[in-house]
Amino acid sequence: MVDHIEPMYTLKEEDFVDPSTGKLLPSLKKIYMEYNHIPEYEYEFCKEHLGGLIHWRKLCGSQVGTYIAQWREELSVKIKANAMKSIILTAYGDTAVSLQAAKYLSDSGYQMKRGRPSKAEKEAKLKEDVQVNKQIEEDLRRMQLKSVK
Repeated sequence: MVDHIEPMYTLKEEDFVDPSTGKLLPSLKKIYMEYNHIPEYEYEFCKEHLGGLIHWRKLCGSQVGTYIAQWREELSVKIKANAMKSIILTAYGDTAVSLQAAKYLSDSGYQMKRGRPSKAEKEAKLKEDVQVNKQIEEDLRRMQLKSVK
């Protein structure tokens, strides 16, 4: 049984020198963020730095998984930000594509659109409306007024 395995990487934001050994530990996050991949499809990164997907999946299922989830979220934001920057730069041109890019930006096409409310949301809203109506009716009765419907 192995008592101690020497770390190959650090989970810190930047590279780190281990004070006990003087060894430079590259930041796994920094390396991960440098790759051009879609979060959850990190094949090249896994192959080059961890020996393959099996080790990566084990890391994702371990305590390190919370870090990886944060990296994936940050990378997703980075990809969207770069895409928006590209659209903004395209919008300044004099082509039909530029016009479409400008229209997309002016219509706030980048903002998330909300879909239909879920059944649970509808039920919660209905309960809330019923409670509000009961409260209004109670207040009107207390003030000896009648509601107009």
